[in-house]
Amino acid sequence: MNIMAIVQHPLVLFVLGCLVTYVFHRLQKNHRRISYQCSDSIVIDPRIREEENLLEVRYGGNVVPQVTRTVIRFWNSGTETINGNDVSGADPFRWQLPENAAFLATNIDRTTRAANLISIDKNGNNLLLKFDFLDPHDGATISILHTAVARNSSLRGTIKGMKGKISSQGGMSEIPNFPPMGRMPEKSNKNGIGRWIGRALALFVFFATLFGIAYALAGFFPDYFLDNIPYIVSEEPSAPEVVRGKINIDIVLKGLLFTVVFGLISAAIVSNWRNKPPAKLRLDS
Repeated sequence: MNIMAIVQHPLVLFVLGCLVTYVFHRLQKNHRRISYQCSDSIVIDPRIREEENLLEVRYGGNVVPQVTRTVIRFWNSGTETINGNDVSGADPFRWQLPENAAFLATNIDRTTRAANLISIDKNGNNLLLKFDFLDPHDGATISILHTAVARNSSLRGTIKGMKGKISSQGGMSEIPNFPPMGRMPEKSNKNGIGRWIGRALALFVFFATLFGIAYALAGFFPDYFLDNIPYIVSEEPSAPEVVRGKINIDIVLKGLLFTVVFGLISAAIVSNWRNKPPAKLRLDS
């Protein structure tokens, strides 16, 4: 049995069809998701007080054991709009410190747009993060001074309709050495060539996927494509690529394979893009 006989088997066609369906289901599936990044920096190390008994650290007139600065960046990494009333009242969207820690100062450094009405409200050892709505890729960057140990706090909350926990995407690449509260670092001098190359690659993959779909359809409807869209397939008398009046299985298979390969690449690109924070929320942009 040769290769063409195998790939033309109905079971193989069924599997390829399932793969194509899965790829486009993943690309079009709507879901709710919130991602975040955070970075900590110790401003006042508690070990200093232990070594120097005469040293007393005060913030706002109160003695504090230590001071940590945390910068958090959260955004809607899903495909659906999340409204403020979608946040659970019993488990609000918040940045939570340990019970023995306290907030000293907070500041909203960046937001994707003012219409989101993002605000923060201290409530004990919780910093409530409120918003009117978050469209996909909407979010904010917030700076916090607190007395907790670094990496001992987290973003928590329950969003109606969101499966799984809030997704942590690690630290922030433009930090660790960030400026005092309320001050932004100078804009990066990066020329953005890598970003444009990535966009060009994504565009190429997108059109390659569309070509695979068109090529497969040309195998099913050769007469229509030869008469109306002749640049997809050809009809050379000496060695015709497609034959009129019949389903060209080899053309269909090639198109499906092309679609599956580049469709999976497209799905990976889209997933990676959603997991990246909006450029407006970067502290060096």
